[in-house]
Amino acid sequence: MAIRIIVVEDDDVVRKSTVSLLNAFGDLECVAAAASAEEFARLAPAVDADLALMDIGLPGQNGIECVRSMRPQHPNLLFMMFTSHNSWEEVFQALIAGAKGYVLKDDPPARLRQDILDVTQRRSPMSGQIAALVLEFIARAEAAMSSSSIDNLPGVWLLTPREREVAQYLREGLTDKEIAVRLNIAHNTVRTHVRNIYDKLEGYRRPRL
Repeated sequence: MAIRIIVVEDDDVVRKSTVSLLNAFGDLECVAAAASAEEFARLAPAVDADLALMDIGLPGQNGIECVRSMRPQHPNLLFMMFTSHNSWEEVFQALIAGAKGYVLKDDPPARLRQDILDVTQRRSPMSGQIAALVLEFIARAEAAMSSSSIDNLPGVWLLTPREREVAQYLREGLTDKEIAVRLNIAHNTVRTHVRNIYDKLEGYRRPRL
């Protein structure tokens, strides 16, 4: 069965080309498209979808705010951010809001397809770029909050040494399988560590740095 996707993108050309691209893959199907967060909120309850491909820079409510507000209403719907932006701040806001992936609009089509497959199959991909941002944010938080009590530290501080190690290897460009070999652990264990990082980020509330 094809993975059912809702595309949320305000640019008409990008939205139509993305719909066509997704439908060209035999294992993906665009079941709906919206030009705004508000339109997405109206159509989502009536659409049986697995994943929403969500632009960040939407008019009105932006994509991050949309994910934050819609996640509780649609707990079985996965969200992946689809944007031309690549700042650490936006990545973290998206992940904290509940996004399970982040791809750039100029990524190769094969990369988009693979990331969608990974997210929907609960493999929770983390690109080297995102891993670098995760580690950068941890370093910023540690520098800003070094005198804080452990009880007051944000969830991102509670990454285990192994989770940090996995993120470091991802930043260096290693694949999940290569990390498994390097750490002498199962491939699925690496995926579990990545999924746990995403889960901790989603539960985190960012302090003022």
